[in-house]
Amino acid sequence: MICDVFKQLGNAKYHMVTSTLTELGVTDDAYADELEKFYASKVFAILSNQETALWHLSPATLAQMYNDEIETGNFDIPEEQS
Repeated sequence: MICDVFKQLGNAKYHMVTSTLTELGVTDDAYADELEKFYASKVFAILSNQETALWHLSPATLAQMYNDEIETGNFDIPEEQS
């Protein structure tokens, strides 16, 4: 499944996901499990939608959004900064 998602995302987006997991402090031992959880998250669903164009957000911001989702079941999408 992870390989299928990798192929679907492309290199740049996959790198963003892996960078986000690194920002979360995910270790090698838990990496596959955490990757599956992230792919099942609402944050990832929004990131996967081409219309939202949220791939410009930093891994730290994505990690915060994901943490918020885990802790509260919800998250805020940051305003675009100019």
